Amino acid sequence: MDEVDKNYHFRFPENNLDNSSQLCDLDILSCLSLNPRKNINKLLRKFPNIRKLRSSLNLDQGCEYHVAMDCLSHLESLSLSCVVYGGDRYQLDFQFPLTIKKLTLSYFRLPWSKMAAIGNLPNLEVLKLLKQAFEGEIWEMEAEKFPSVRFLKLASLNIVKWTASSEYEYEDQYYFPRLQKLVLESCDALQEIPSCLGNSSTLEIIEVSKCPNCTSSLEEIQEEQRSNGYTDLKILIS
Repeated sequence: MDEVDKNYHFRFPENNLDNSSQLCDLDILSCLSLNPRKNINKLLRKFPNIRKLRSSLNLDQGCEYHVAMDCLSHLESLSLSCVVYGGDRYQLDFQFPLTIKKLTLSYFRLPWSKMAAIGNLPNLEVLKLLKQAFEGEIWEMEAEKFPSVRFLKLASLNIVKWTASSEYEYEDQYYFPRLQKLVLESCDALQEIPSCLGNSSTLEIIEVSKCPNCTSSLEEIQEEQRSNGYTDLKILIS
């Protein structure tokens, strides 16, 4: 049913999908290459019980895409990267399954406003935004709360200010209420990290590498932690 190209990416046949059988026993699939111009939803339904998926999306400049993956009702781990032909400007919307526990994105260069599709996934525990996954100097968290995220990694992004809107912050429902570990790597311009992380009783460690401009913001978070009686937070800077 599938063939392998020279880069070892699976390419499912674009014709005769209606007559091809479902791979109901398929549990893990890596190196799948998807083209949103085709019927992705019909293709994804060929492996309805997949739990782990690593895939690339092939996009064209100037086009609009809606990638609905919510038909994968058993999906727990998803890693997506982006390949853009003819430039890097396009419109893309995601619809993720609510079952996702681990999500990794890279090279999409999405505006931070698209975070709304991720921020309230109820079971998401691990979130990695890597290598230009999002683009823009300011990420202001609003209604998205990341209710179950325990591990967050931001790496190789051009972000300058990462803030939280006080309009959506309530005493009983802070952003990242279960966050345990935050990793910041190669975000050279990053200057501000949300001060509300200082209110987190679950935060155990912040690892920082090649982010030379956020020291002051980190000190404020640690001081806020101490004022709230949380003395176990470790901040490791290299």
